[in-house]
Parts: sequence; structure tokens; C-alpha cells
Amino acid sequence: MARLCGDDQGVSHQIGILLLLALTTALFIVLINILPEFPPTFDLFPQDEPCIFEIVSVTHTNKEGKYTKASRVTLWYNDTAVQVDHHDPAMRMKEIFEWEKEVPDREKNYLKDDLYAQFYRNGEPLYVRIPTMDAHLFIPTHHYGVQTMNGKGGLWRPNGRITVDFNDGTFEPGDTVRVEIYSKSEKRLISAHTYVA
Repeated sequence: MARLCGDDQGVSHQIGILLLLALTTALFIVLINILPEFPPTFDLFPQDEPCIFEIVSVTHTNKEGKYTKASRVTLWYNDTAVQVDHHDPAMRMKEIFEWEKEVPDREKNYLKDDLYAQFYRNGEPLYVRIPTMDAHLFIPTHHYGVQTMNGKGGLWRPNGRITVDFNDGTFEPGDTVRVEIYSKSEKRLISAHTYVA
């Protein structure tokens, strides 16, 4: 059999790879269009954690201003909606694919007794027990790691504040403090916020 070309080895291998790549891409596009409700196994745009209740201060001093490692954390119900940057490429992709994040209700009055908190220091959970965010109902509970809690009324209203006075030395200046507020009735995370003490 006569050879048409002096060296025709390797040409079919490269063409085969290109054809296989084109075929795989075409099949992927067809599958994505056929199965629009198909949930991906990986999250391209993970949901940001809701942030309604924010840490606004971690105080290390007593009322006279003396450094005592006091560890008082003040939480604030922020009713200001987060501004969305529509020029952000990731945000545009979320809008195009209709992967909008759940917007927390910033006008709701939360029943404080329905909420409980988990605190973290430098990424590690604190072994403190805060079974309710209602200061009046917190007093008779079996709690540890927390000296006192204050806040007015049984509802946490927009712009309301709650101060949790942890045992002295719980937080040091420079510690990363994180709070997660959960709903007992809904059995889910309501708010999470991180703050540098």
C-alpha cells in the first residue's frame, strides 16, 4: 500500500481529542438545557449567611474604664437592608441564573424566647449556654459562661440591643468573635455575624 504523505503519524490522535472535547461540551450544553431544574452537586454561588443581629461592641473594661477583661458583647438588630452591587460579576451571574439569595426579614419582631445563641472565639465554639435571648427568662435558666444579659421586653425589635456579659477573660482584644442566632420554632439559623474584639 502506497503512502500518500511522508509522515502522517499522530494526526488522528489530536483530531480525536478535539472531536471528543467538542462532543462532551455539546452534550453538557444539551443536558443543561434539558434539565433546567437539575440541581448542581456543587454550589457555584454559596448563600451568604443572613446577618440581622450584629455585634457592635466587645467591651473589655469596667464601668470606670479600667481594663478588666470584662467580655461584654452588645448585639444590635440592624434593620438596614444590605445594598446589592449589580455591577459585581458574581452578583450578575446570580441574577442571570436566578440564584437570588434569601433576603432576611428586617422588619419582623422576633420573640426573644424563641431565639438562642452560639458564640465562637477565633473559630472555636465557646462552651457557654444561652438558651434564650430574653433577659428576664434567662435569669432562672441553668446557664454557664455568662454572668448577665440585659435587653428590654420580650420582643427583639428593629434597632433593639441586647448585651451579654460573659465571664471575665472570655474574650481578649484582637479575638475574632462570632455569634450565630437560631430560631427554636423554625429550627434554623436566623443570623450570623463576626467581629474582631
